This record gives sequence, C-alpha cells and structure tokens, in this order.
Amino acid sequence: ERAYPAMNTVHLRLDRPDGPAGTGGVTASPTGGPWFHHLEATVNGEAASLQPAVPYTWVLKPGKNVLVVHAVNAMGMVGSPARVELEYFPPSK
Repeated sequence: ERAYPAMNTVHLRLDRPDGPAGTGGVTASPTGGPWFHHLEATVNGEAASLQPAVPYTWVLKPGKNVLVVHAVNAMGMVGSPARVELEYFPPSK
C-alpha cells in the first residue's frame, strides 16, 4: 500500500462527440499534487496542446488512436501518464 497518494496525476474525461464523425472531446484535470504547472500531451505520438479543464477536440484517424497526458509540477517533475486508446472505424459511405 501507498503511504501517500500518487503525485502529478491527470484525470481524463471523454465526451461524446457533438461534431462530425471522428471527433470527440477530452478534458484533462490535474489531480494529486500541489504546484501544478502545465500538461504535456501527445496524440498518436505527436505533441498536442491541452489546457487544464478546457475541452480539447480529439480528431480521430481510422484505426488505433492514442492520447497520453502527463501533469508537470513547478519543479519540472513529470507525473505518471494518463493514457487512452481508441479504435475508430469511420461510418460506411
């Protein structure tokens, strides 16, 4: 058991897409640590800009999609990753 809670963690909330097929909303909320500074994120291996508590529009590509988000504190310590993998199958035309 842990004596202390995990630090620099991120909670991800996925929202049902309201827009066109292949898009979805993701909101990242830093949790479990003082001195939060910023988020670092990648979408399918590419850097992405996510702001805390601001919905991010995740545009899905056909096949596997991966979102990874880390919280970083003011001392530069990177927390454990929050990771979501989705497999997207576009609607048939």
